[in-house]
Amino acid sequence: MRNIETSNINDLDYQKANINPDIGDQGHAAEEVVMEFFKSIPAIEIRPATTLEDSGKEQIGKDKAIDAIGYLEGKPALGLQITTATDSKIRNQKSNDLLNRPFIRLPEMKTTDTAMPRTLVFIDAAEVKSFLQDHNFDNHPKLKHQIVESNVNSLKLALMKTQNPKEQELINKLMVIFREQLSDNEKGKTH
Repeated sequence: MRNIETSNINDLDYQKANINPDIGDQGHAAEEVVMEFFKSIPAIEIRPATTLEDSGKEQIGKDKAIDAIGYLEGKPALGLQITTATDSKIRNQKSNDLLNRPFIRLPEMKTTDTAMPRTLVFIDAAEVKSFLQDHNFDNHPKLKHQIVESNVNSLKLALMKTQNPKEQELINKLMVIFREQLSDNEKGKTH
């Protein structure tokens, strides 16, 4: 017999995942939005992940599970996993995967290259859908904040998980870049 509490939680998760059929699945669009956001950060070049690099939610524990790769000074520096998931099970799986694997290496990396931190970018599907109407981040400060804050929080986690000075240095460089974006976002709110 099913536990009533578990059944109720599963029902709530299902309802949250399908809370607004008008919004629909914005997963792929969210990846495009984040890629577009990174165009405003000249220090970081971004590209979509390959099929091998992006294993998707069905294989969360396998392969790389990233949606985009950020390059700093021409070298892989950041692996982003981007999601609009509201289902707590999926969010927890992704969060636990990040906790267990805060750094990754890509096939293109040399053994002497510093492993790159992974970030988990949680953004609101409604914000993504709204952004697609005008593609202007100035009109969507909440979305910009979600992207930056998710990256910063993930980088803080990676910093706590490493003792490697090169990884620490890379994370600190990335955090400076993202904090500048937060600062710019705050300035935009006051004008």
